Amino acid sequence: MRSKASIIIITTVFALFHIIVVAIPVVTSGGSGETQGFAAAIFDFPIAWLLGMFPAGRGVLYGSSQTPYVLIFSIGGTLMYAAVGALLGYALHRIIRAFRAARAMKYQLVFQFRGDSLADYDAMIELEDALIEQLRGAAKVDGHDMGSGERNIFVFTSDPPATFHRARPVLERRHQLESVTAAYREVESDEFTVIWPEGSREEFRVT
Repeated sequence: MRSKASIIIITTVFALFHIIVVAIPVVTSGGSGETQGFAAAIFDFPIAWLLGMFPAGRGVLYGSSQTPYVLIFSIGGTLMYAAVGALLGYALHRIIRAFRAARAMKYQLVFQFRGDSLADYDAMIELEDALIEQLRGAAKVDGHDMGSGERNIFVFTSDPPATFHRARPVLERRHQLESVTAAYREVESDEFTVIWPEGSREEFRVT
């Protein structure tokens, strides 16, 4: 509800800006005079440019009848600004929501495979894709690396144990549950806590 309100507010602000700067001068002057012409040409440039592309449009811009001109730049221009405001409001809402989600996901969960397990690159990519699908909406799979005798898949999450529980069926289906070590850390920390295998006391690190 709050996000819809912000979109409506930004849409309204853009529409009011156009009404004050362009629509009122155009309407009150009847479409005549340099002041309104300058405002329309500058602030409604897309409309003026589009009209200038066609003979009928040029007739609106330079013809003797001002009614179409007034209607297009007062109403059409206001609707254009409202649409731009709505798009910007929606984009801003998505950016803020993504930023909040990123801040909420303050843990990095690592699925680590050593030795010969998951040594095949294509198999690792297939597992990563399966985890992306399985964890969609709950956590963000953030890529992988290979080297130094280990393969790692990285996940950002707000709840590492719950994320591992959700990912477990994928690991079981691909016969990787017994060969994976899962550990997490806070994004700002270097200290990992191992959650799988259960009760493991091995030191965990990503090399």
